[in-house]
Amino acid sequence: MNESPQIIMTKRNNKAVDYARYKAIKDRGDTPDKRTKELADAYVALNETLIEELPRLFHLTKKLVDAVLFNFIDLQAQWMNDWASKIKMTFMDLEMPLNLEAFVDAFATSFTYHESMLTKLSICNG
Repeated sequence: MNESPQIIMTKRNNKAVDYARYKAIKDRGDTPDKRTKELADAYVALNETLIEELPRLFHLTKKLVDAVLFNFIDLQAQWMNDWASKIKMTFMDLEMPLNLEAFVDAFATSFTYHESMLTKLSICNG
C-alpha cells in the first residue's frame, strides 16, 4: 500500500539536490544548462505527484486503521461476552441468600474451593 508513494518520496529526495542547484543558479541571475533544467523539472514533477498521492495515501491508511480498530473492538466485545456468559453460568447454580449473614456464610463455605480453583489457572498465579 505504501510502496509507490515511498518510491516517489525517495526519488524526490534524491532530486532535491539538483533542484537546489537549479534554484541557486536562477537566484544568481544565470541561466541553467539544459541538463540542470531537466533535473529540476523532474523534481517538480515528482513533487506534484506527491502532492496528489499523499492525501490519497492518508485516506487509504485511515480506512485501514479504522477497519483494524473496528475488528479489534468487535473481537474484544465477543471475548467479553464469552467470559460474561461463562461467569454467569458459574454463578447461576448458586442460590443468592437474602440476608447479609447468610450471604457471608455462603461465601465463606465456598471461598476456599473457588480460591484453589483460581490458583490453578496460570493467568491468576503467574
